[in-house]
Amino acid sequence: MIDDKIKYTGEEIREELDKFYKIYQDRPIKDNEGGMKSPHLFNTWFLIKKINPKLIIESGVWKGLGTWILEKAAPNAKILSFDVTYQHLEYASDHVKYFQQDITTIDWDKFLSEEYPNIKKEEILIFLDDHQNFLNRIEFVKSIDLTHVLYEDNYPISQGDTYSPKKILSMRDYVMDNAGDRTSYKFSFFDYERLTQAIDTYQEMPPIIKTKDTRWGDPWSDEHYPTKSPYLTSSEATKYPLYLQEANSYTWICYMGVKP
Repeated sequence: MIDDKIKYTGEEIREELDKFYKIYQDRPIKDNEGGMKSPHLFNTWFLIKKINPKLIIESGVWKGLGTWILEKAAPNAKILSFDVTYQHLEYASDHVKYFQQDITTIDWDKFLSEEYPNIKKEEILIFLDDHQNFLNRIEFVKSIDLTHVLYEDNYPISQGDTYSPKKILSMRDYVMDNAGDRTSYKFSFFDYERLTQAIDTYQEMPPIIKTKDTRWGDPWSDEHYPTKSPYLTSSEATKYPLYLQEANSYTWICYMGVKP
């Protein structure tokens, strides 16, 4: 699999981090606890601008800050936002179509051909922030012939409540945490094959800043939490208090290309 399909330079990242910081200070939701913060919102914004989709399907809305950043990254794209409940919604846009249902309940071939006949499937990106079993999601995405996936809840083997691509690709035993009930599972080579046969690209995006401890309060070591080098060094990070404040909310957000 390709691990660096989305190309960028250090200079480009520093420029984009500076631009994003100005945008982020004007965000409509200041407290997005339970949702994305700057480490993932920046990577989402950066990746969307790079891929430049004409249509974005968002699964998992929470308070709506992710939707806001999708609009900022792709102001000309159509956005369809899905959630099974909108009880936490704080930001809603007149330019977004909202659906209170799961993404699997739509007849996508019929819907896309009727509503967006001029948009090709390779011009569509699906953004998954819905805490669902990733294998089920990727097989669904492949069944409707979409090729660009951005996945937010990419928890490592020892943490998180979802069966993530990072867990599957680690080839190690892993843990699932359902409301504090932590259960251990054995690595499945069958699941590994199912995933690697479905995708041709898996690219984790780095954290803005790597802190001493993870969001769970334990040491952020490469042994337990293998992570790409952060965008900013400790000295560079001092220019950005908000990035420092939210640095350990990072959960290995990744881009995947689905095989046609």
